[in-house]
Amino acid sequence: MRTSRELLFSLCFVTFGTTAASVVQVFAYIGEEANVSCSYPHGYESYDKYLCTENCGGDDVLVTTTQGTMNRYSIRDDRNKQTFTITISNVAQSDAGKYWCAVSRTGKDIYTEVKLQVQPDVCCDGVQSVQAYESDRVSMTCSYRPELVNSFKYMCRGSHRSTCRQQALVTTNTQQNERFKFGQTQSEFTVELTGVTKQDAGSYLCGVQGDNDFDVFSRVDLTVKEWCCVNSREAKGLLGQSVTLQCPYPAEHRSNRKFLCKGEHRNTCKTVVTSAGPTDRFQLQDGRSSSFSVTVAGLRETDAGTYWCGSDSQWTPGKHYTKVQLSLEWCCVNSREAKGLLGQSVTLQCPYPAEHRSNRKFLCKGEHRNTCKTVVTSAGPTDRFQLQDERSSSFSVTVAGLRETDAGTYWCGSDSQWTPGKHYTKVQLSLEHFKSTVSPKQTTNPSGSTLSKGSDAVISHVVMYVLPGLLLILVVVTSVIVYKYSCLRAQGDRDSNNISRAKEDIAVSELYCNQEVVKAARVNADRHGDDRCVSKDEVMYENFSGDNIYNNC
Repeated sequence: MRTSRELLFSLCFVTFGTTAASVVQVFAYIGEEANVSCSYPHGYESYDKYLCTENCGGDDVLVTTTQGTMNRYSIRDDRNKQTFTITISNVAQSDAGKYWCAVSRTGKDIYTEVKLQVQPDVCCDGVQSVQAYESDRVSMTCSYRPELVNSFKYMCRGSHRSTCRQQALVTTNTQQNERFKFGQTQSEFTVELTGVTKQDAGSYLCGVQGDNDFDVFSRVDLTVKEWCCVNSREAKGLLGQSVTLQCPYPAEHRSNRKFLCKGEHRNTCKTVVTSAGPTDRFQLQDGRSSSFSVTVAGLRETDAGTYWCGSDSQWTPGKHYTKVQLSLEWCCVNSREAKGLLGQSVTLQCPYPAEHRSNRKFLCKGEHRNTCKTVVTSAGPTDRFQLQDERSSSFSVTVAGLRETDAGTYWCGSDSQWTPGKHYTKVQLSLEHFKSTVSPKQTTNPSGSTLSKGSDAVISHVVMYVLPGLLLILVVVTSVIVYKYSCLRAQGDRDSNNISRAKEDIAVSELYCNQEVVKAARVNADRHGDDRCVSKDEVMYENFSGDNIYNNC
């Protein structure tokens, strides 16, 4: 049994448990977390703590420090601060209501009432729509109740209330942040955005810190439209020359002031000329019909860029303006191509105007004229480069012993100041290897890669195989010619002998009329002849009968 002192001690704590501290207000957004923090008296650091609902019966306990985590509930006890915190994850609308933080003890537990309020995270029912044009500036206004005039205010991008304050763009404490600027009156605050881009379009939340309640939010939806002009054009000009820009305008603006300005954005565009009169190298001419023109003389490199021309200086959105992108080129006489063979020479021709006859001539190498490195001048030759000036209308540069490094872009001219104009020539030199008419034989090395033999191998093959064949053919042809000549000569000699012998035989026949003697003499003569070269006349002679001879007697 308990003593009277123990009962009195328990009664005191029962009284403390029934007279709980003030209600703990907790605010949470659907889908986010809710953190419930409850304090307890000194001396209860080691006691078990828990969160419960309803009557806090056995089934009403949601989580205890002994458990640590139960479903969507987790609890941690900071004994140094005598505070324990319960976290409810993925809060739902049904989680709203009354809870109890409790400290378990002998007798009546210690209870602290908790009221959880839940709201949707996405804001809001009422939306303010704001429209702006690219490169423009826009103000977004946020109203609030007068009693919140001194409350903390802020603006964030997006539509989620739970993270808005942490992601604030500007606040009452940070009133300037890059393109965003904060301003406030008694009943509203404004945020001004400059240099609007398409990426700025979307939802913004205006937040005002509540007084022991949810922060008060309002939503602004920003729409960004392309700032429209008649069209966007491109114009090209030559340095040192003139260019004319055309700017159309509507008929109702015929009497309006016309202008041309320069700048990447129209709101930072600097006027260079108006219809009031010419300015420096810019001259505006209004045809009083449907367009005006602006002529820029003596073009300089700094003239390149973006121009805007129009007939409404108020920059009223609409089709009253033209955006022109002007690009400039540096002009030369022409661009040429030259080809050469490695190891050989090549000559480059460079024309120049007559008035530059006595000027210093030069040839330089480089992709761009402003980084071009001089290789030779009219002052004298340099290494393998020799410049020859005909003193007429052109000069030439001869490059000897061409190397692979000689290929590339060359500039030649007669004005070392690079004054824009037709005083220069751009030459693209390409080089090729000498190509033999005999295709090199392809061989394969042990690793499998293909090798190509050089000209020495080709010559070797010619000497070894082709030349002996040619010599053999020559010997055969010569032998045939000599043989034919010998046969013809021998045949001629035999014909002469046969005729002589025939005459002699006839004479003898007439003298002796003896056929046998004549025939014997002819046979002996035949035996001394060359059987290989017997002519037709000789055969006829042999067939000549003795009767014919005898008859002639």
